[in-house]
Amino acid sequence: MCRDFDQLRAELIDEHEPQSFLECELVERLAGILWRLRRVPFFEAAILDARHSQMSSGPHAEQHNGEEEKDEETADWEKSVHFGNALICDARSDVLGKLARHETTLMNALTKTLQMLVLIQANRSKKESEPLRLEAVVALPPAA
Repeated sequence: MCRDFDQLRAELIDEHEPQSFLECELVERLAGILWRLRRVPFFEAAILDARHSQMSSGPHAEQHNGEEEKDEETADWEKSVHFGNALICDARSDVLGKLARHETTLMNALTKTLQMLVLIQANRSKKESEPLRLEAVVALPPAA
């Protein structure tokens, strides 16, 4: 998973080519926000799986007739249910509403961060394209 985050960060660095410290920080922030946004659908699915598990026994709750190993789909579903139950216990109520608000907050942070990065880079680009103006400052001796 760390490799996936590093790849995301590298792609953002390649795309935005940060030059200053602040630009680098904004690209790092973009990577973190995008990484968290990518987890939202997984969280939502886990919550729904947990709610489904609580509402009915479902096809995944059946006995495995002594089978030691579960198929991959069942094992993934059970992990999702376990994770969803943890989220539900943590949130206590309106967990899907809280997740939706969390996603909205992340989207707003993403938008503001991206706008700030684009603005800073546009200003830098504008300064680089302007011809260098040197102004001579002549200091006159004080009047006697």
